[in-house]
Amino acid sequence: MDILELIKTRRSVREFEKRPIPREAIETIVQAGIWAPSSMNGQPWRFVVVGEPADLKSIAHEAKIELSNYLKTPEAEAKYGKENCERFMPRAEGEDELFYGAPAIVFVISTNLESNHFDHGLAAENMMLCAHGLGVGSCPIGLAEPLNHSKKVQKLFGLKSTEKIVIALVFGYPMEKPSATKRNFDVVRWVE
Repeated sequence: MDILELIKTRRSVREFEKRPIPREAIETIVQAGIWAPSSMNGQPWRFVVVGEPADLKSIAHEAKIELSNYLKTPEAEAKYGKENCERFMPRAEGEDELFYGAPAIVFVISTNLESNHFDHGLAAENMMLCAHGLGVGSCPIGLAEPLNHSKKVQKLFGLKSTEKIVIALVFGYPMEKPSATKRNFDVVRWVE
């Protein structure tokens, strides 16, 4: 598949088969993140891979607790707006799994709090495109960021005071094939 077709056909997947992803595939996906460009080649990241079912369940439980606590703060309201905090709350307090029951999660960790998160987004997109090329679905989970407040996760991930989780990426073999969403092509202006 050529690169533009790969980009055009990648979708966020939220329903996964239960089968695990081979370690070699996850290693390839993470390598794609490592090869992402970064400002002045700072590479301000590291990656934590979680694939053991017991760890996935434990972290998912922690994520819901921390998200629920966070959504009740003025900081969350300033970041997301009151309406969105209310909209996100059922994900934090309901039965739904924040990570969609995916068999693997890669947490993108910022190793430099002064860095631009644009770099982390480039690494995340590289990993999601690589996964798609391997037949693995993915979805970025921004609501995992409150896990930075979890002492349990800080210890498990070895988070230093100068590091934080920027985003989580869930990976698994898709049970669904989301259709293409409409794109607005009237967003380009040529200066000639």
